Amino acid sequence: MNSDSLERYNAYIDKISSESIPQYEPFIGQKEIDNVVNVLKSNWLSEGMYTRQFEDKIKKMYKMDYALACANGTGVLIMGLKALGIGTGDEVIVPSYTHPADVNCIYAVGATPRFCDIDLSNYCISPNSIIQNITKKTKAILVVHLFGFAAEMGKIINIGMENDIPILEDCAQALGTKYNNKLVGSFGDFGMLSFFADKTITTGEGGMLITNNQELIDEVNIYKHDGRRERGLDLI
Repeated sequence: MNSDSLERYNAYIDKISSESIPQYEPFIGQKEIDNVVNVLKSNWLSEGMYTRQFEDKIKKMYKMDYALACANGTGVLIMGLKALGIGTGDEVIVPSYTHPADVNCIYAVGATPRFCDIDLSNYCISPNSIIQNITKKTKAILVVHLFGFAAEMGKIINIGMENDIPILEDCAQALGTKYNNKLVGSFGDFGMLSFFADKTITTGEGGMLITNNQELIDEVNIYKHDGRRERGLDLI
């Protein structure tokens, strides 16, 4: 921890020691302010140098082949579902106790959520309930890692493999959380990270898709860039 970070941390501890504990409060220091000013001065306000650097750091942290920054986590889930070909007539298994975005993204692609119970030991989706809710229409299992807890990914991955069902991971509240010494988000077909104002680290708004699947990342890029494989290229 450098001197600037330590100073901000100590100031934060002093503040919460004398006041009620905030639900969330981002650390914004001079380095963050300077970086924002640098972006404004560059005249490149969208997806510039810092975005690429951020993607590279996340990719290395999670040991994944691809990391793609998006407008928000909800958009990651919607584009990821579409890239997997999920739509009308399909079902996506999702925990009954979760953020509304996880359900809304399923409706957004025309599919139907199939709700599962959670495991009260970790507030995440129950593997046994997943098994009970698989039908012929099941096209994906959306695992949500809540409150920094990890779902039982060993069991869930086995369920997905045995039934040939993709596993998607919502890690909006679990950045850096590990299951058996492996970061959650790196188990399934793709993972979603969120950088909203109340998340572990924040960019104000923002999300990230991480995956090892080149076909999936290429398809998501097309959705993200309005029919182009890359920004400004390959209009189709």
